[in-house]
Amino acid sequence: MKKIVTISKLLCVAAFVLATSCSENESEVDMQQEPNFTVIPQDAARVTYKLEEADVPGIQGEITMRDAGDMGVEAYIKLENTIEGIMHPVHIHEGLFGQGGDRKKTLNPVDGNTGISQTFFKFMDNGDVAGYDELVNNHEYYVGPHYSMDRLETIIAKGNIGINNPPIPCGPCDGKVDRLTFRYTGSETVLVTVIQKKDNVMLYHNRIGEGTQFTVEGKDKKGTLSTEVYILVNGTQVAQIHTSCSVPIGIGYAVDDFIIVDGSSRNGGPLCDISIDDVPPGCNTCDGKVDYLALEYAGENGVNLKLVQAKNNVELFNGTVDDGDVVNITGQDNQGTLSSKVYVYINGVQQKEIHTSCSQPIGIGSIFGKLEVVDGSSRNGGPLCPL
Repeated sequence: MKKIVTISKLLCVAAFVLATSCSENESEVDMQQEPNFTVIPQDAARVTYKLEEADVPGIQGEITMRDAGDMGVEAYIKLENTIEGIMHPVHIHEGLFGQGGDRKKTLNPVDGNTGISQTFFKFMDNGDVAGYDELVNNHEYYVGPHYSMDRLETIIAKGNIGINNPPIPCGPCDGKVDRLTFRYTGSETVLVTVIQKKDNVMLYHNRIGEGTQFTVEGKDKKGTLSTEVYILVNGTQVAQIHTSCSVPIGIGYAVDDFIIVDGSSRNGGPLCDISIDDVPPGCNTCDGKVDYLALEYAGENGVNLKLVQAKNNVELFNGTVDDGDVVNITGQDNQGTLSSKVYVYINGVQQKEIHTSCSQPIGIGSIFGKLEVVDGSSRNGGPLCPL
């Protein structure tokens, strides 16, 4: 069963681009749903290399080279601590950094406001066909983004790419997703909008056709994609993707007419391929008490958060959290459940409690003060559904 939902409140926030009704009662949610994604294995090659500091202290990052199929080769650069208001020119050169190799390909400049450069290309600057194997598996190349067109002698980061350079290994999602690249597989030209759940930030809005690939980057304080993103086609939501790392996500994740072909998470680096075995079972309403919750904190950085299970005052968590951190708690009763309530304390002051007996609605998206449920399960019902 494919879940296709129009969420009025979300669409109303983006009303200037999405024509839809704003009735409060328009949301439709199936509370017993099968997983809304499947897995389509991807065989396109990709590799990520480290870019180290050069002439400007503190600027470093990564470059990902990817076989983008009909769109050619993709070079995606993401740097930290770039200079706002400046575009940093970048090229691919032959040989190793420091050898003064010939310039082979001019890439789109790194935007100093975002630290990002993305270039899809089929040809090198001299007109030769740009092949992924040629760039990555057969020869040595390097990149060294410059400070500006007026200061080409100042290199802000450096790194070798090619046959003898060890790439950054992929890893499981950790610390939330910070970047996703999708390939659209539909046959019709459609208007695609991607919205980040937190603050309803629009990440992408464009009319695209079959085979188009596009990338979205996180807009939270830590550069992550918050807990969920929504994909809308011609104004109707067709996908709700969990990006908190509470649900498996990786290369080959497919939902509706969109497949994830590249991406990374804040702490885990490049995402690995996902397996069909990683697809979670369907969700249900809370039944038999909650036994597990993942809670995202939204508030000031550096506060003390304490979570206490009502029965026997068992302490479930006690530590310092920042905005966007996710805390996982599991039940400590005889049956592994969270009893009837969980008490929340921030800097020692009791906040709104969390009812975990299933007597009140609870699910993905439930908000309790500064905490939002981003994943969870109940003893008899299994994974919780979104509310």
